[in-house]
Amino acid sequence: MTKTDLCTLFARGPVFFDGGMGTMLQARGLAPGMGAENWTMSHPQIVRQIHLDYLEAGAQIIKTNTFGANPLHYPHFDEIIRCGIGLAKEAVERSGRPALVAYDAGPLGRMLRPLGPLDPDEAYGSYADMMTCAEGAGADLILIETQTDLAEMREALRAARAATRLPVMVTATFDNAGRMLCGTPPEVSAVVAGSLGAVAVGANCGTGASDMIPLLARMRRATPLPLISNPNAGLPQTVEGRLLYPEGPDLFGARGPSLIAAGASAVGGCCGTTPDCIRALIEACRGVSPPTASSAPVMLASDRVVFDAALVTRSAVTWVDEVRGALLNDDADTAAEALSDAAEDEPSLMGLNLCGAAGHEAALGALLSQITYMIHTPLCVTADDAAMLRAFLRGYVGRAGVFGCSAAHEAECRAVCREWGALWLS
Repeated sequence: MTKTDLCTLFARGPVFFDGGMGTMLQARGLAPGMGAENWTMSHPQIVRQIHLDYLEAGAQIIKTNTFGANPLHYPHFDEIIRCGIGLAKEAVERSGRPALVAYDAGPLGRMLRPLGPLDPDEAYGSYADMMTCAEGAGADLILIETQTDLAEMREALRAARAATRLPVMVTATFDNAGRMLCGTPPEVSAVVAGSLGAVAVGANCGTGASDMIPLLARMRRATPLPLISNPNAGLPQTVEGRLLYPEGPDLFGARGPSLIAAGASAVGGCCGTTPDCIRALIEACRGVSPPTASSAPVMLASDRVVFDAALVTRSAVTWVDEVRGALLNDDADTAAEALSDAAEDEPSLMGLNLCGAAGHEAALGALLSQITYMIHTPLCVTADDAAMLRAFLRGYVGRAGVFGCSAAHEAECRAVCREWGALWLS
């Protein structure tokens, strides 16, 4: 499966994912609160049969039962991943249907610095190990899902792109206000994911289908990529200590055409959904045409805001000149104060001049730690040193614009931009 093959499949869509795995396992005895991936190796017959049930319902892409299998929680994560992919592939073979196996990678379960204890390099390494294992086990594609932190999503996508040649999709989780855990809106998640090589983007979990419709519409205005919608079976209610989802198969399925009309090229389910839900979804969408390709412009993004790159010129940027001087003195506090003061005037874009500041990567990193998720104006930089540019892009949670200021170092700086998804502007 290549990226081109997957894009062609989406264009011919709509494409149908399977539904919830944890829901089905809990119905068979999985204890509430226990990760579903625990049953991949201990109850393989049950996991395989659930895959078969979804395939018989008509699912074209099935997700492996590997959601929480990562090095931070399972020393034998690689065994779980290999077993999970093997069970899904066996189910596809037994079904006789031309379905695809998506390696399912959930979040690592720890917040990244500066909001949590996890070093971004450790997150990247964990995801790289997971992705390498998945490709070796024969997955057709990768689904990074239920992402709540834009910084972690970036590391997962970078790792997938560097460690494998598989097509990568990513879906984020949003609350009822349409925000990820740290306040990131859907259009930003779509822009950043696309800049780091995702073939398709979207949303899963968190909400029911009706609340996901406006999220898809916002993504569609910001990205030309195919959109994925895997909602829950409504918003859950706690009854006698158990989560119960209110939407049965008929109501869940009936939401499908609206999701496609909002821009989804692929639809399926998450928590609370069953093979009957997917069967009803497919039936309700019979004859519904996939959305036409979006003509969204190329965008820059902070953690909260997108900006049309066609409108970016050097003169359109508010350059905060004090930052460079502070960095040359290794004074991250003064640099952060200067940026905060400039942001109070609510400029559309702010800029940092990093030319001639090589060797001060540590101060730049400290600056970015202070402003992450605090200053929401999209940033541009000028740079003549690849190491300094890399330090900036490593710590900037968004998609930055980069103006070159040295022809001698342009090729190297362009390569750094490609690595981190930044947009080279000159």
